[in-house]
Amino acid sequence: MSITGNIIFNDNNNFFLKDNIVNGKVHIRINQRKSNKYITIIQDLELLISFDEKDLLKYIKTNLNCNGNVTNHKEYGKILQFQGDKRYEIKKILLDIYNISESNIKVHG
Repeated sequence: MSITGNIIFNDNNNFFLKDNIVNGKVHIRINQRKSNKYITIIQDLELLISFDEKDLLKYIKTNLNCNGNVTNHKEYGKILQFQGDKRYEIKKILLDIYNISESNIKVHG
């Protein structure tokens, strides 16, 4: 078992959050790029929990088989961005791993 920031990795390479701070809402949105191309955006996650961006990106990218990055958006501020429509898969990951209540997650679109 290894500890990286607030994330604890067990022997099966699964991770969970060491401490949970609930004080906001996470917004999960999609933006349409072209005809059938979508981008999933996670907004305000840092207000709800403390996490390591690189570890979360790596976990979501490997489990959902998509590409992703952290960017600064004009309208939304600092966001996590993933290829494809992954709203409900990301919501399930946030509910299962980070133990965020469903009332603190808002799925748009």
